[in-house]
Amino acid sequence: MSSYIMLVLVAGIVIYMVVRQFREQAITRSWFLVLPILIAYYTYTNIASELNRPQADMVTLVVCLVLGLGAGAGIGSLRGLFARLRFDRQTQNTYAKMSLFSGLIWLSVLAIRIVAIVSYYQNWDQHALFWALFTAVGTTLFMGNLLGERLTVYLRMQVLSTVGEPVAAPMESVRW
Repeated sequence: MSSYIMLVLVAGIVIYMVVRQFREQAITRSWFLVLPILIAYYTYTNIASELNRPQADMVTLVVCLVLGLGAGAGIGSLRGLFARLRFDRQTQNTYAKMSLFSGLIWLSVLAIRIVAIVSYYQNWDQHALFWALFTAVGTTLFMGNLLGERLTVYLRMQVLSTVGEPVAAPMESVRW
């Protein structure tokens, strides 16, 4: 019964996160800090447990972790370019809304992350090395994605707040 409740809880959180991705939200300090700090802590705990597993040597796992972080930062930067930013002159707030393509990228990275989590808890002995490396990449891919997106949106927000006019996303004219 407790695993069923946990599954429902996780599904509810994922649905909430997906819905929030498509809503316009004000960019605040908590938008920049809270979720990345939580994801970083969760990623740290996964990395610490992954490094204790004997399937691959330490250097290979660290290289996979760094590759996942770099690839995630690149994907997140692309997602940040697809964001629609709006500056409200009355409240002096900047608002961000993710595009459909950005949301699909986010869902894909989330799916990779979920598969990595599930694979971590499976006992697949014949492919243990592959799953250990996949989990290492998937662990940091999601965090890099989030950090890359936040950094790109922050840099675009700085331009928007100094110019004071809407700055179209470089990829906004692309129709999918």
